Amino acid sequence: MASVRLDLSRAQRRFLGLVGEPTPRTGTDLKALTHVGLAPSAEQTLTRLLDTPGPYRGGPLFGTLRSATHVEIRFAAGNGYRSWPSNGDPLVSDEHYLLGWSDALTTLYGLRCEWRGNWLMYPDRQLPKLNDDLIWVERARALGLVDADYLLMMVGWQDHHLTFRSYLYNHERQWPHLLKSEPWIGSALE
Repeated sequence: MASVRLDLSRAQRRFLGLVGEPTPRTGTDLKALTHVGLAPSAEQTLTRLLDTPGPYRGGPLFGTLRSATHVEIRFAAGNGYRSWPSNGDPLVSDEHYLLGWSDALTTLYGLRCEWRGNWLMYPDRQLPKLNDDLIWVERARALGLVDADYLLMMVGWQDHHLTFRSYLYNHERQWPHLLKSEPWIGSALE
């Protein structure tokens, strides 16, 4: 009897409680992620969100690994309709909405385009101070949203430009690590 490999997205594993075989990062892939790029489509979505005042807001980020050390964020989404803003927690997404995004992107790109992290925006829409970031990074880690492979991106205006800082935890999960931003150079998904 042939074995069947069940590849599941991060969202399917997390929200449906299904056990599959995620593609683990191994060997040279275990190098720490150090750089993040933001695609024009994600940048446009985040800019539109920054143009609208409101409470704390957040949502999922979808992207690809360009290499063992570089992640590309291709799409940003809101937290959905049902749970926001009624629950008041910008790190909690409507699981149905996130699964829908994940399933749609998986249909288009396969598991190459995956839920890679979350974004967070402050009510004043300004990029917060680094110390303020760390409180949210720790909260996201406690919720299982940020680790060595999945990031938390703080977004805001700085000198009238969309600016962001992205964080991971190292493989031992002992401290947050700030990723370097890089210019968008495109990818094979385009």
